[in-house]
Amino acid sequence: MDPLHALADLIVGWHRTGKMVQFADNFRRWAAGLVGLTISYVLGYSGGKGGALLAGKPEAIATGIGLLTAGGMMLASFLRSGKMFRDVVVATPQNLIPAQIDDKGRGPMVSHAEDSQK
Repeated sequence: MDPLHALADLIVGWHRTGKMVQFADNFRRWAAGLVGLTISYVLGYSGGKGGALLAGKPEAIATGIGLLTAGGMMLASFLRSGKMFRDVVVATPQNLIPAQIDDKGRGPMVSHAEDSQK
């Protein structure tokens, strides 16, 4: 049996069992998550560094501000991703995550429909 025939059998088998649709859906979610993380990083870095340069900060300090902002934006995007990255382990400073949770167990970026009706 040639390798192309084996690959075709594998794809047809995935399609028959519904695994192809599940794989495509998971791939789409991961791709969307990675694009979101990348955009968050680029915009955070550009905004942080550009703002610092406009404020007259030196290049090295502006770069540091941009990197810190980008890291924060990427972490916020990651935390908002929900179930998509649920099995991924992230190391953050000890008080970073608990400091964002209020007494109702919600972070500052979480909104609910009942909050918008008040």
